[in-house]
Amino acid sequence: MSTLAAQKDTTQAVLDAYNAWDLEKILAFRAPNCQQQVLPASMGRPSMSNDEYRQRLKQLLPWFRKFTITVHAAVHDAEAHTCIMHATSTAETDIGPYGNEYALVLNFTNDGNKVTKILEFVDSAYSIKFFARLAEAGLEA
Repeated sequence: MSTLAAQKDTTQAVLDAYNAWDLEKILAFRAPNCQQQVLPASMGRPSMSNDEYRQRLKQLLPWFRKFTITVHAAVHDAEAHTCIMHATSTAETDIGPYGNEYALVLNFTNDGNKVTKILEFVDSAYSIKFFARLAEAGLEA
């Protein structure tokens, strides 16, 4: 399998894992040294290792139901081991519907089979308001 085909398969595994909203599936495609960061930097969110991201997801998983990602555009660069996507997500929560917009950057191992880095640019205005409402409802740590 070519590196590009492997990257595309791994990207689909990432999307399928989030759409399943399953902790182990979400972590399965990551290289041991994978880092994930929510951006823009003005949000003050640190880069997270797999263990740190696992803890964060354990907090979030119960509050979102029917989490669904829709990819609107994706560009793969096999030589740079990167995929850039424009996506949106929706979910149901106890405080009402959730919907966010993303630019996602996935970096892959040389063979394309694992993700080494995820940059998750979010709609910061929406995210700040939504998570503040979640905290007010006592649902967010």
